[in-house]
Amino acid sequence: MNKKITLGILFLFLSAFLRAQEPYFLNIRMEQGLPSNYVYSVFQDRDGFLWFGTNAGVARYDGYNFEIISLNDGLTSNDVFEFFQDSRGRIWFRTWNGKPCYYFEGKMWNPDNAPFLKEVKIASYISGIVEDQDGNIWMNGFRGGISKICPDGTVENIPRNATFWGLIVSEENRLMTVEGEGFYEMDSQGNFIPLICYPYRRDFGRICTLDETIFYFYKQQIISFDARTRESRKFLFSKKLEETIHVTLLHDRYWFSTRGGTFVGEDKENISFNHLFRDNTVTCVFEDREGTQWICTHEDGVYYTPAPGVRQYREKDGIAGNTVLGLENENNERLWFSGLRNLYGNLSNDQVTAYCAPFFSPVEIPKLRYEPDEGLWVIGKTGLALVNGKKISYLPIWGNDFFRRQKGDYLYSTHVTQFLEKEWVASHLSPYPPDSLMSIRFDNVINSRANDFCKGKGNQVWAGTVAGLVLLENDSIIPFEDKESLVNCPIGDLCYLPDEDMLLIGTLGHGLVIRKPDGTFEQVGGGINEMVYAIAATSNNEIWLGTRKGVYKGAFEAGELRIINMGIRIGLEHLKVNDIEVFQGKVYLATDDGLAFFDPDGNVRRQSVPLIYITQVHVNGVEVPDSVHEFNYLKNSISISFLGLHIRDHGNLTYHYRLASYDSTWQTTASREVNFRALPTGDYTFEVRAENNQGQLSPVASYSFQILAPFWTEGWFLVAILLFVVVFLILGWRVRFNFLRKRYELEQTAIQAEKEKVEIERNLLELEQQSLRMQMNPHFIFNALNTIKGYYAEARDQEASGYITKFSRLLRLILESGDQLISLEKEIQILTLFLDLARVRYDNKFDFEFEVSPAVSREETGIPPMLLQPLVENAIIHGIGPKKEASTIRIGFQRQGESLLCWVQDDGIGRSRAEKRESRSDNLSHSTQVVKDRLRLITQRTGIASTITYFDLQNDDGSPAGTRAEVLIPYQTIW
Repeated sequence: MNKKITLGILFLFLSAFLRAQEPYFLNIRMEQGLPSNYVYSVFQDRDGFLWFGTNAGVARYDGYNFEIISLNDGLTSNDVFEFFQDSRGRIWFRTWNGKPCYYFEGKMWNPDNAPFLKEVKIASYISGIVEDQDGNIWMNGFRGGISKICPDGTVENIPRNATFWGLIVSEENRLMTVEGEGFYEMDSQGNFIPLICYPYRRDFGRICTLDETIFYFYKQQIISFDARTRESRKFLFSKKLEETIHVTLLHDRYWFSTRGGTFVGEDKENISFNHLFRDNTVTCVFEDREGTQWICTHEDGVYYTPAPGVRQYREKDGIAGNTVLGLENENNERLWFSGLRNLYGNLSNDQVTAYCAPFFSPVEIPKLRYEPDEGLWVIGKTGLALVNGKKISYLPIWGNDFFRRQKGDYLYSTHVTQFLEKEWVASHLSPYPPDSLMSIRFDNVINSRANDFCKGKGNQVWAGTVAGLVLLENDSIIPFEDKESLVNCPIGDLCYLPDEDMLLIGTLGHGLVIRKPDGTFEQVGGGINEMVYAIAATSNNEIWLGTRKGVYKGAFEAGELRIINMGIRIGLEHLKVNDIEVFQGKVYLATDDGLAFFDPDGNVRRQSVPLIYITQVHVNGVEVPDSVHEFNYLKNSISISFLGLHIRDHGNLTYHYRLASYDSTWQTTASREVNFRALPTGDYTFEVRAENNQGQLSPVASYSFQILAPFWTEGWFLVAILLFVVVFLILGWRVRFNFLRKRYELEQTAIQAEKEKVEIERNLLELEQQSLRMQMNPHFIFNALNTIKGYYAEARDQEASGYITKFSRLLRLILESGDQLISLEKEIQILTLFLDLARVRYDNKFDFEFEVSPAVSREETGIPPMLLQPLVENAIIHGIGPKKEASTIRIGFQRQGESLLCWVQDDGIGRSRAEKRESRSDNLSHSTQVVKDRLRLITQRTGIASTITYFDLQNDDGSPAGTRAEVLIPYQTIW
């Protein structure tokens, strides 16, 4: 019992949080793309890109992605404190090591690739960068030294031994330095004239500059000095002020960023400061062109305000886990909220009081129900409690919802929905938290879990379940399973409007659905396609909807419910809303990131149009420079990349584009690249614009280009073709003329060659006839006939008959050999018969033999007839005839490449002895000449040299051993 009493006391008096609300912020850390959670500053360049300086490099943000630039990319130091953009568009970085560098036209420039930066001589980190009206860049080092970079790149170093906190350029274009000893101005001769000396230089920790105002610190106050008016001012703080790092003036409100958070106060005579982010070291506060405020910290990356007019309560205010699940309005006096870990609480007079319910185990409390005559029902996953002032009672059950009907009984939802009699509830209420939960068993009213109940007309109760909409009227249950598909899906919330007799149904599948007085269902337009989790209505039937993506507002116009997206208007378009209530004129949102609220009448964020840039152009897959706008007709596949800049929407932009002179209609896409394939020749202008979530359009960005026509369609080409045709005809005529002339000449040459051929053939025939006449010369015939006569005179009839037979065969073979070529076999037969007849005349004093190479076919090899007969006859008469001893004549044939080698060899007395013995006869000389003439004619006819060569053979002692005659003719076949 004592334990229960103690728990009850803890339950009632757990905690009261009296801290004021903060602006609604979202957080960006390394998980979202920052190079480090240790962020020094944020800056927006003229093109709209955001730059974050950290201790691990800088990050350039385009609303889609973070581009990290570090030492490997040309940064001179990974510690970058601040940024400065000069009139030329160069972005300079204040680095830790004092080495200057800047970003320009998509590239980092440092002393390695910009040699003039090597001339900058400053000590320690760069504490100030400014530009004067003449375009000179001034920078100084914290431990001394000032450098001036002229527009032409020359550098002038001004030595000055001082501790520098910053630089200022006055309206008179004079350089002013903020030093540890005071504030100085440089005159035209380069002398530094003191304007003010700090009276408290030992007590301040840091000096900050804002435009032409200097802030320095003394104990619990900040002292400012205006360089233009030469006036000073003191800022008093009621709390201990830690070291101030940065000062920002936004909308007449000063933001002092310190190591103990940021102090915000209006620029008035007596400033009341609001202390925010007190658990963080705040290094910088910045507002971009869209009105979003950015807060840089040393621990948690960057916070930003997507909705500048929205405030919130978070975990430090008593919101467990920053999650709020349910809201309940108690007569517009107190707003109750519930969340995780059995925590719930209320908001009254802008102060939050939180409690912890001592339920069975610490889980979420999804629902709160306030009944004026009972109190507040706290409906938890591990218990139910009834809170009435300081009195608390408990039910030993758990649920998703707990709803009292007009009859006094209750609808109780767990995984099913049941009735609980009021007597049962009254009998089980206890002032002590239960040690365990009951498992009650009643007949199920609905066999599914109900997410919400609401009263309808008369005794009607509407139930929104995970299976769809159900109507309970008295004791009747009317489901809509087979009647209406719009409500046959999970229901998130219900709201009945008695004045309109209309039921608003927040579905998790079809957005907002209304049930009209005639009982029909209708899906509400207006862009609500999201899951509707919560509905709230005011007394004048103003409707507020909490969805998966933001907040919507509805109002009746001429009986129709019109919806506008308030999430886009106030900057909460991506916030998931678990529940929604209108309390004391403000709209409160239960979210997974705290309890947020705003004034619906005065909370519209700054309107700003997106920016749009064309970033890259690819032609046939190859990137082309910005200066190139003409492309060959074969390079007609164009890809154009573009980027819309609207940081607030974080890349959720819609793009409209068209290609003028190709398609004048605007096309819509979410992609940042458009491809045009196989464009025809012509002039084109690509136009693109970006649209943000508020429907605002950026200016049009354009890119003009030309696909050149093929060269064969150009006028100069047609003229060239005409000239070419004329020249071609002239040249053709001349070529034809030359051709006919050359053909005529060739024909004449061919005729002449034919004449010469006929002449050669005639000469061959004549030579052949001469050969025949020579071979059949009277001397030979006379000797043959005498031989025959001698045989008969000596009664040697048989020898005579044989001789006559051979002689007749020889004559027949010679007469049959009228062709230019005969077979080698036939030539050998003629020579054999000739030699046989010659041996009879010389008393068989010599033998003869034929040698035919295996590579030479006797039947297929062709040879001019009787070509060797004169050589054989010479060998017999002049070589062997004078010799007394028996002799041999050898006749051979062998192939040498494309030629046939024929040779006649005897072992007679040799040519030298024969010439001494007797002179050659005219007949012999003539027969030898005939052989040479035949060989010459063969050479002319075949184009292959035909020759005859004589060789004198000798014995070992050098004496004559015979003669060898070789004839080389073309190798030919007879087929």
